[in-house]
Amino acid sequence: MDATPKRRWLQFHLSTAIVLMFVAGGLLFANLRGYPYTSGEIFGPSNLISEWMKNQMEIGHGWPCNIENNDIVDFHWLKIAINVGLAACILLASGIACELLIRRREGRKP
Repeated sequence: MDATPKRRWLQFHLSTAIVLMFVAGGLLFANLRGYPYTSGEIFGPSNLISEWMKNQMEIGHGWPCNIENNDIVDFHWLKIAINVGLAACILLASGIACELLIRRREGRKP
């Protein structure tokens, strides 16, 4: 008979919380940093971008969907939902992967 109590299903390890903290920091960095994008379509190979098109580059924020640009805050609720949903999925997958690795290792200990 094992003397250690069984871990509850919602309880997770401190190392998992630390990993999730770093993953959330990376997601925040991806969403808050500015990156250049064009407001129009680029036709043809990307190495043939004209000087006019380079002047049309704007700085946007948000990952994977652009939510804000230089001049105006253009909130589209679908884009916000996609960003939040993808971030939640990445955090959930990271947490489950960490917990599975830790619990598998705990199961092997004599």
